[in-house]
Amino acid sequence: GLVQVSGQAQIVGDDKSFDLSATVVGNGELTVSSPISGDYNATVSGSLNGYSGALRLTGFRVNMTANQANFSGPVSLEAKRVTTSALNALGVGKVSVVRDGGLYLSSNLSADLDYDFGTLSLSNRTLSGDLSVQRSLRIQGQGGVVSSAMIMQDGSELRLEQTGQVRFDGPITLNGQTEWHGFDNGSLRTTGQIFADAPDTQINRLGPAGNFLIQSSVYIPAGNRLAILSNDQLDGFVIAGSTKGLTGAGTLRTSALSLANGAFVRPDTNADPLTVTGGVNFGASTALQLELAGDRLGLYGWFMAQGDIVLDPSAELQVSLSPGFAPTSDDVFMILRGQSITGTFGNASQELTANDYRFDVHYFADRVELTNARLVPEPGSLLLIGGMGLLIGSRRRRLRP
Repeated sequence: GLVQVSGQAQIVGDDKSFDLSATVVGNGELTVSSPISGDYNATVSGSLNGYSGALRLTGFRVNMTANQANFSGPVSLEAKRVTTSALNALGVGKVSVVRDGGLYLSSNLSADLDYDFGTLSLSNRTLSGDLSVQRSLRIQGQGGVVSSAMIMQDGSELRLEQTGQVRFDGPITLNGQTEWHGFDNGSLRTTGQIFADAPDTQINRLGPAGNFLIQSSVYIPAGNRLAILSNDQLDGFVIAGSTKGLTGAGTLRTSALSLANGAFVRPDTNADPLTVTGGVNFGASTALQLELAGDRLGLYGWFMAQGDIVLDPSAELQVSLSPGFAPTSDDVFMILRGQSITGTFGNASQELTANDYRFDVHYFADRVELTNARLVPEPGSLLLIGGMGLLIGSRRRRLRP
């Protein structure tokens, strides 16, 4: 049949299960409320694709079984357990999870979710869309994948209450200090970029250390800080993989940073350095990547550690010049500073070539500098000079008596 919703309407189950199988149209506010008893369900198997109003899901258990790809109205998810079994079961508009609401996936789901306080159970499924955590997100079930871009507001928390691993593949934006609670059975792994989008951001991992595996790139803009804590104490941090790195011009607060398996550090062009408060270990095949756009601070990026810096022999210094910049032999670029520096970059123990210029590389006890920039002669000009020398020599031999 057809249900016309023009104002506020409510469909309630009184101690029995029911199925809203009709097509819903209109632009009002529809509330679907299941019985409070967990023995009964409310099911929405009908189409909302012709409906442009708001939808509230309340009660205990509501099943959303149809694909609502053309429904873009706002959804308020307040029921204790809302089960979805279609990719767009909640439509394509904003879904607000409030009042301890619970979302349980029995199929992959695409939805823009705004969690005030509620539960997400992935059950080995994939959640895509945008995900915002205002206060608390409890993750239950048997693990799964969150490919959504996630924003965590200041004071928000993640609570891992699932068995198995949840993998966050999308970017994670931190708008302040956050807590990540881990328990014995579940774990969380991040692979997307972590963006510190406020002056004072924090990830405080509470619980067993094995619950959290952060395999993310980190971007910290100038003026911002990101602290990595474990049980309220500054902790070490590892960035590994050729596509992973630490970038920006802000400060990473950590007891130690280890770079491994091709990871990189890439400071933004800024007068302030990209800074790590602890020591830094550039491991095998890692790199410090810089761009020079001028001969003074603020026109090139540089990196500083407040602890000791160790350079593996296979670590590289990778420098490029901005278009139009021509360094001179008098220019001095301080590119790396630490409490102490041990080792040298494998490709730049004494000299380094960047674009058409060759630099001298100087290693001091607490810093590394590039100096004495000069143009590298074209290979063809070297051959020409060499050929002219041979020609002059042969002529001289002919003129001898």
